[in-house]
Amino acid sequence: MKKVFIGIIMSTVFLSSCSKDEKDPVNSNSPKEKYVDALFNQVDITTVTYSDTFNLAMDIYSPGGDTSTSRRVIFLGHGGSFYTGSKTNPTMVHLATEFAKRGYVAVSIDYRKASNITLLLDSITAASTVAKAVQDGKAAIRYMRSTIAMGNPFGIDGDKFLIGGNSAGGVLAMQAVYLEASSTIPTHLDSIITAEGGLEGHSGSPGYSSSVRGALSLAGAINRDFWVTNKGFTIVAAHGDQDGVVPYGCDDIYQGYYPQYDLIQLCGGEAIKAQADIVGESCFLKTIAGADHVPWQDNLGYPNALMDEVMEFAYPKLKTALD
Repeated sequence: MKKVFIGIIMSTVFLSSCSKDEKDPVNSNSPKEKYVDALFNQVDITTVTYSDTFNLAMDIYSPGGDTSTSRRVIFLGHGGSFYTGSKTNPTMVHLATEFAKRGYVAVSIDYRKASNITLLLDSITAASTVAKAVQDGKAAIRYMRSTIAMGNPFGIDGDKFLIGGNSAGGVLAMQAVYLEASSTIPTHLDSIITAEGGLEGHSGSPGYSSSVRGALSLAGAINRDFWVTNKGFTIVAAHGDQDGVVPYGCDDIYQGYYPQYDLIQLCGGEAIKAQADIVGESCFLKTIAGADHVPWQDNLGYPNALMDEVMEFAYPKLKTALD
């Protein structure tokens, strides 16, 4: 999700370190760790249509010169409040490129969105819009798995998939991982999901699994915190504790700007971390103290220096999630 704000907030952040013991294939004197450190200078980009039904495309970023045939994959959803944005916005290009430099196959996806932001002021319409986006994300995952049977042109390991995103993309990612058909889903929401084609939807590549093993949530959230259960996965989250768009805890979206509306509820980084701790799911949260929404990008959507700090926190934890 996206809003315009002025300035970059000076923030308190907490950093972590990781061991580095794998040799850089370019410079053997520099110890590096694949999937944590940038090992590859060249990144190759391939664009494919993953949903013929809805004419949806995704950009696949691969590390140039890498000969591995069992690379890890991360899917990335862009921000934009589920009514704007694209797979080629500056933050997505930056993230996908940096993941590919570290050895991942990074997949930046387009997904269905509302035609107008006013449609999202109604909670039922908003839920339907998010459900469609989640279905598209799952279809992108299924498509990549289907390529393994086609000769594995992207050199991927079908058991080592992650999904992540920024703002709305983080919301998409969290729902894709933890939203399941169960009695915990409210009846009205279950009806919406069923009407849109169920949790898997009809966006393409049926018959393949849409499972992943973890999520990267950058100012993302989940509709209900108790949907987070112990699946043996890893969540890596970053969130400003003064986010007025996507709540840091549990609240209505845009509660900092439109408190007069009863909008759809989301539970952000703080609530996700608390619930994960209760159920024993692995979760790492980087809190940006005093920060509003997506402080790691400027008001034109370009990443700033804080993005690199956030991702240095995330890379080793995401690697461990798939080890």
